[in-house]
Amino acid sequence: MIDDIRNAFIRLEPQVEESSATAHFVFDAKMEFFEGHFPHESILPGVFQIEMVRITMEKLFGETLGIRLVKNSKFMQKVAPMDKLSVAATYVEEDNDLKTRATIKVGDDTVSKFTLFLTRQPDAPESRS
Repeated sequence: MIDDIRNAFIRLEPQVEESSATAHFVFDAKMEFFEGHFPHESILPGVFQIEMVRITMEKLFGETLGIRLVKNSKFMQKVAPMDKLSVAATYVEEDNDLKTRATIKVGDDTVSKFTLFLTRQPDAPESRS
């Protein structure tokens, strides 16, 4: 799953002054997970959307992050294979967490939004970064 998301990553546009970043993803229709989700109408699972945000923040900070908590998640629209997704994320350091508010869009349409509380992962395996 994580490798599929990393393979779908296209580019990162950091806006450090505003404590935000935008990342772009496209999931190829041939990715194996689409076969089971769902056979006659492939859609991107919500957990992939959450992981897209975590990976965006890992690329921005250059370190491995874990998800401690997901809050206020709303999945409003289906995401099909080959949709061009943009992740807009803003973040603040809060206690030991990186509180990240994210909105995922296809074009001008919001498909999901949620807040992640991410934690830095010491001595994490290299395959996660």
